Amino acid sequence: MIDHLRDKGLGVDPVCRVLDLSPSTYFARKKRPKSARRLRDEQLTMNFQHGKAEAMQEIAKAAKKPTEARAVIQTGMVIAGADGHFSQAEATALREACATLGLSPAEFQL
Repeated sequence: MIDHLRDKGLGVDPVCRVLDLSPSTYFARKKRPKSARRLRDEQLTMNFQHGKAEAMQEIAKAAKKPTEARAVIQTGMVIAGADGHFSQAEATALREACATLGLSPAEFQL
């Protein structure tokens, strides 16, 4: 976020002041090498379809275990509704996960 605002012409110091963050903390974080997790997340974000395919492969591992498969969908529903809004995109993703797991979306009122 700070980088985005800096690119729009705002200085780092004023932005950090509003966020109650020390500018030295921001610059120290920028110097630190990216973690393996962050690199992987960036890679998946850049190639959404590839990331989606990998996620569905992971989800599919639960297909042979009905209890686990249902738990995957139920967990997804909890996460999707955690912000108080269950969006259409979240429902679509969960219906796709149901298809991958061989479950009926109707079982989960999707």
